[in-house]
Amino acid sequence: MSLSRLAPYGTWTSRIWAEHVAAQSFAAGIEEVILDYLTSKVYYGQKRPEENGRCAIADAEDRQDLFDESWDARTQVHEYGGGGATVFGGVLYFSHFLDHRVYKTVKNGLPVPITPVDPVRRFADFAVHPKHPDLIVCTVEDHTDPHPARVKTYLGVIDTRNATVSRLVEGADFYACARFNTEGDFIVWQQWWKAKTINLGDSILVAGKTEVVAAQDPNWASENTIVFTSDLSGYQNPWKFVFDPANPAAGKASPIFQQPVNEEFGAPQWFLSRHGSAALSATKVAFVSFRDSRSVLYICDLALGTRLEVPTPYAHIQYLRGDARGKAVMLGQPADSGEVLVELTLDSDDRTCHVTYYAPKNPDYDGGLRDEKPPVVVLIHGGPQYMEYASLNWTKQYFTSRGWAYLDVNYGGSTGFGRAFRESIHGKWGVLDAQDAYESVVRLDALGLVDKERAVVHGGSAGGYTTLQLATAPERTFKAGSPHYGVSDMKTLDEVLHKFEYYLCDRLMGGKWEDCKDVWEARSPIHHADKINMPLLVFQGCKDTVVPAEQMENMVKEINSTPNVKAAELVLFPDEGHGWRQKETVQTVLERELLFFNEVFGFKNAPGR
Repeated sequence: MSLSRLAPYGTWTSRIWAEHVAAQSFAAGIEEVILDYLTSKVYYGQKRPEENGRCAIADAEDRQDLFDESWDARTQVHEYGGGGATVFGGVLYFSHFLDHRVYKTVKNGLPVPITPVDPVRRFADFAVHPKHPDLIVCTVEDHTDPHPARVKTYLGVIDTRNATVSRLVEGADFYACARFNTEGDFIVWQQWWKAKTINLGDSILVAGKTEVVAAQDPNWASENTIVFTSDLSGYQNPWKFVFDPANPAAGKASPIFQQPVNEEFGAPQWFLSRHGSAALSATKVAFVSFRDSRSVLYICDLALGTRLEVPTPYAHIQYLRGDARGKAVMLGQPADSGEVLVELTLDSDDRTCHVTYYAPKNPDYDGGLRDEKPPVVVLIHGGPQYMEYASLNWTKQYFTSRGWAYLDVNYGGSTGFGRAFRESIHGKWGVLDAQDAYESVVRLDALGLVDKERAVVHGGSAGGYTTLQLATAPERTFKAGSPHYGVSDMKTLDEVLHKFEYYLCDRLMGGKWEDCKDVWEARSPIHHADKINMPLLVFQGCKDTVVPAEQMENMVKEINSTPNVKAAELVLFPDEGHGWRQKETVQTVLERELLFFNEVFGFKNAPGR
């Protein structure tokens, strides 16, 4: 045991050395996130300090570079750069830092120049025409006269067929964010000095006013709707511009929210292409704001003028991208670990699930094996209309300190996210909650945060019920489960429910037993013991007056008497009720669960104290 000692401030010996800081500064090095709007594939630009600081473009799925180490996808437009590459239909277009020319290539192909040799022009912030991909609009910076006051910036169009560049719009000091709508009929862009304005094709002013109002970061939500931010209220807030394609000049700009929000939904564009919004459908747009020096992610409804805050562990979110399929991609950085590439998907039914992810963490270990994703314990909270809070919980630390990831799933029906979300589970208990748990693991696996082949699930009460539902699900995502004092038979539960929850089953099943018997039976795991697809370790208190012990006792008997299914073990606590109140019980449950999960995956470490 080490003893702490006193020493004057400023003189302490530290374990954090400059070389450690330098190494961590480039640990991920992602400086560009690219979403192919045609294929929905994700790519990223990565700073390579060991390769003279060049920027490589890699496929996010297999992490393979798209070109060899002789190429550098960077630009010096505005000197700070950004927006050095884009991908459309699997074709990469990028500015090569060494000669400022623009090239195109496919994965593992040889880049071919699509602009002429010209050492005085720089190119960035590319957008490919959706119907004529041989045409690319971009920001062009002309240094024919290198004096800062005489450097010219304009919007240009690259014709890849003959490697020519034509001027599209000029006259302003700076240009950015030129984007086509999905049909390619209109183009929107941002231009500025002092005031930032949003303009539509044929130079229709959408928003912004010289030296008074700044509008920025335009994006298309639909063929005739542009979203952007404006600081008319004193803060950069989300706005929209809706127009008739037959008469775009008559379009109208208006704030998305009914009342201004004292948060900044955007930042000065020191770097190109660091967008803070992403359209996910014609009516849903993701925005990032800043509150108390932290990024806040919202899903905004353009029609209703509402916003839903999406809890994330990220202190800083940037490079937000989205497409009409409901996919959003961003670079997120927590306050206590390195940056990660994050993918979110808005379901076709516009439904959201809220999860909190806890990474494996132990000061004595730097991580797992090479390319290994961590196993994950998924918690399903009770209620079912309760919620799991992101506060300190030593059960979670018990697992994460042993190399497990831990995932809280606040599934549809959870409290804390509005009435519509809370009531979404009415008539869908046993379906919606199980689906959200399954989808959460699949999607975090795709992000490299968990290993879906090594996922286990546990939960108490309603969470124990969902665990049993997942044990009979055809997806077979989870390899083991531990239900605590859960529900197995809706009909017998309904017969003994206490006054406080007397009508609970009617509401959550979608009707009374007499009216929808088939639903009640379909959602009762005890009738589906033959479908059990994972081993179960079941815990139950004998004095439970909320969910009688017979629920779990009968379920385990049914499973173990059914041939060709995974076995279940029942652990009874004679002096416990609906939840654990005794120290010995908590310790026993934790140690037995860990040992059980370890045995499922063949882990050799002992449970420990």
